[in-house]
Amino acid sequence: MFEALLRWAVDESLDIALIDPGKPWRNGMAERFNSKFCDE
Repeated sequence: MFEALLRWAVDESLDIALIDPGKPWRNGMAERFNSKFCDE
């Protein structure tokens, strides 16, 4: 799945920024989405 996401990002000229493992507070928007997605 990551390969497909990476291909899509390259096709759309997007940058991928990875956060350090174990530091979810560095991307609050993604963590909020993941929390809501898992709750449903």
